[in-house]
Amino acid sequence: MVQVNIKTIILAYGPPDSQNLEVTRGSETMPYHPASEAGYPVSQLAVELAPGETSTTRFYFIGADAKYGALEVMHTPVLNLLESKRVEVRYEEMEG
Repeated sequence: MVQVNIKTIILAYGPPDSQNLEVTRGSETMPYHPASEAGYPVSQLAVELAPGETSTTRFYFIGADAKYGALEVMHTPVLNLLESKRVEVRYEEMEG
């Protein structure tokens, strides 16, 4: 069986009137593509993982109240069904 890396593009939308601040993967600041769509800031990052590899990616936004509704995670369809796993998503306020 041949195992190959999986590459995906992650898009994170911030609340209206906020700005893209930073994207980190693990403890490293990552280059990313900041943009906006329909008044929402959006950060885009391509991530490639080897079989069995895991990664934590954080998207930071600044400048607006983050209480615009429940945090939501969506993904694109995949070729092969994946085993469902719990994903922890949380909101943390930055100090300063």
